[in-house]
Amino acid sequence: MIAVVRDRDMASSAGHMMLCEERRDAGRQRSADDPVLLFLGLATRIATLPLLGMIAVIQIFVYPNAYNEHLVWGAILALLRG
Repeated sequence: MIAVVRDRDMASSAGHMMLCEERRDAGRQRSADDPVLLFLGLATRIATLPLLGMIAVIQIFVYPNAYNEHLVWGAILALLRG
């Protein structure tokens, strides 16, 4: 959120607004380039493949009539897979 300062000197309030915007943008840049978050996002996509395989095996061999639950879990994992 950008804080607006009301005073007679417009230059100081414009400078204050620029500092707030720069801080907000710097935070976004730092989170986008964080290697830990990038690794976790990649690991999430990779981890969904064995889980989808496990759902398929359970659906075929263990509970063949429980397709409702398996479709829900499969849809959630497909969303995570992106």
